[in-house]
Amino acid sequence: MPGRSRIAVLENLTDHTNVGAIFRSAAAIGVDAVLVSPQCADPLYRRSIRVSMGTVFQVPWTRIESWPGDLEVLKEAGYFVAGMSLGEGAITLDELVAQDHPNLALVFGTEGEG
Repeated sequence: MPGRSRIAVLENLTDHTNVGAIFRSAAAIGVDAVLVSPQCADPLYRRSIRVSMGTVFQVPWTRIESWPGDLEVLKEAGYFVAGMSLGEGAITLDELVAQDHPNLALVFGTEGEG
């Protein structure tokens, strides 16, 4: 859909397998780009590449320089930033989709603390 953008933000993921799986999923659902926090596992590590089935070379991505400061850059660029959480007060994905944000950045946190 024209004028819509979806970005995945990976915050401090430590498992290269998980990074590769997210890239593979991002490619499958048409995510426009992946942003990787400074402490996140390297998407170009051989395990990440293998699990991603090479999609780390297909999906545009970059490493964020300033974390979490660059979240403000996303907001200034018109993105609604949503953290994936099972915490109290969280809304469902259906509720987020119903809000129909034209530009959406989904933040996926580290495996341990989320």
